[in-house]
Amino acid sequence: MFRLIVGLPLAAAVTAALFVLMSAMIRQEAPPAGASSVNDFDITAKMKPTVPAKTKLQRPNNPELPPIRREPPTKMRPPGGGDVIPSGPGERKIDLPPIGSARPIIKVPPAYPEQCRSAGVEGSVIAQFDVTEAGEVVNVRIISSDHRCFDRAVIKAISGWKYPAERRVGVTETFTFEFEE
Repeated sequence: MFRLIVGLPLAAAVTAALFVLMSAMIRQEAPPAGASSVNDFDITAKMKPTVPAKTKLQRPNNPELPPIRREPPTKMRPPGGGDVIPSGPGERKIDLPPIGSARPIIKVPPAYPEQCRSAGVEGSVIAQFDVTEAGEVVNVRIISSDHRCFDRAVIKAISGWKYPAERRVGVTETFTFEFEE
C-alpha cells in the first residue's frame, strides 16, 4: 500500500516534468512580422531540352574478317559407350562421356523409410545422376516418385555408391518399395 501511496504521485510528477521539458525543447519562436514561414527554394533541376542528333550507322568495312559461311548441320548419332560425334565439315571430333547404365562397385540399397512403412505406403522412385571421373556420384535428382517420403532415402543411398573410374552422364536407376508378405 505504501508503494501505491508514494509511487503514484511520484510517477505523475516525473511524467509532468518530462512533458514540460520536451515541450520547451520543441517550442518554436514566432517568425518576425512580414517574414515568410516557408523557405523559397527549388530543388528540381532545370534542364534544357536536347534534340537527339540524327546519325546514320554504317557497316564497318574490314577486309581482315572472313565472310560468314553457313553450313548445313550434320546428323548426330546418339551417344553411348563413349562414341565420337562428328561436329562438322572440319571433321573435328568431340569425345562424350558414356550415357546410360553402369554397374556400381559399391551399391547399398535404400532403406525403407519408417514414416512410409508406418503409413503403409508402397511405390517406386526413378532417380538420375552423374558419375565423376573418380567414380563418385554427383547431381542426384528425382525424376519420378510415387510418394515423397521415399525421395530422401533414395538420394542418401545413391550418394554412397561408387562406380569404376569413368565419367558417366545421366545414369538412371529405378527403386521399388514394397511390403514383403
